[in-house]
Amino acid sequence: TAVGYQSLYSNTTGNNNTALGYQSLYSNTSFNNTAVGTVALRDNTIGYHNTAVGTSALRYNTTGYHNTAVGTAALEANTTGNYNTAVGSNALYSNTTGINNTAIGDSALYSNTTGTRNTALGTSALKANTTGINNTAIGDSALYSNTTGTDNTAIGYNAGQYNTTGSNNTFLGREASGSTETVSNQITLGNSSITSLRCAVTTITALSDRRDKKNIEKLEIGLDFVRALNPCGWNYDLRENYPDGK
Repeated sequence: TAVGYQSLYSNTTGNNNTALGYQSLYSNTSFNNTAVGTVALRDNTIGYHNTAVGTSALRYNTTGYHNTAVGTAALEANTTGNYNTAVGSNALYSNTTGINNTAIGDSALYSNTTGTRNTALGTSALKANTTGINNTAIGDSALYSNTTGTDNTAIGYNAGQYNTTGSNNTFLGREASGSTETVSNQITLGNSSITSLRCAVTTITALSDRRDKKNIEKLEIGLDFVRALNPCGWNYDLRENYPDGK
C-alpha cells in the first residue's frame, strides 16, 4: 500500500509494506515495514519489521530491523541499529548503530549514537548520552548529562543530571546527585533537602565476609595510633547556600 508522491518508489520485490506520505519508504526493497509521514523510512533498503510514524521518523535507516519510531524525527539518523524503540519527538534522534535502546519522551536519548541497552523514560532523559551502555533513566532530565558513563540508574526528576562519565551509580529521588560528575560506584538517596532516612532497620549490613578475602595480615597498630586520632563534631552548613558554592 503506497499513498503519497514517490512513496515505495523503488520497491521491486518487497511485500507487506505500507507507506503513507511523501517519499515514505522511497528506497525500500524489503518487507513488513510501515511508514507514515513525510520521508519516513525514506532510505530503507533491506531493513524489515520497522515501524515509523511521524515526519522523518527512521528517515536514514538502511538495513536496521525491528525498530519502532513514533514522533517527528524519532530515530531519524538510525542506519543499521536494531531493536530500538523511540516514542516522542527527536527521541533517539542521533542513533546510528546502537541497538536495544528504549527512549520515551521528547529528546530522550537524543545524542545516542552507538550506545546500547539504554532505557530513558521522560523528557530529555539521557539526552547527552553518546556511547554509554546499560543505563536506566526514569524522570524528566534524569541522567541528562551522561555521555559515556555505563550501568547507571536514575529515578526521579533531574536525578543524576550532572553525571557525565561516572559508572555503576544509583540516584534515587528528585535532583539526587553524586559527589562529583565523574564519580563511580556510589548510591545517592535524595537531594540536600532530605533530613531523615526512615526504614525498618537501624543498621546497614556491609558486604564483608572472610570467605571473600585473601592476604589477611594483622596490622601493626597500637595505642600510639589510637591516641593520634582526632575525632571531631560539626554542624551542616551546605555549600549550595552560598553564591560561589564554597
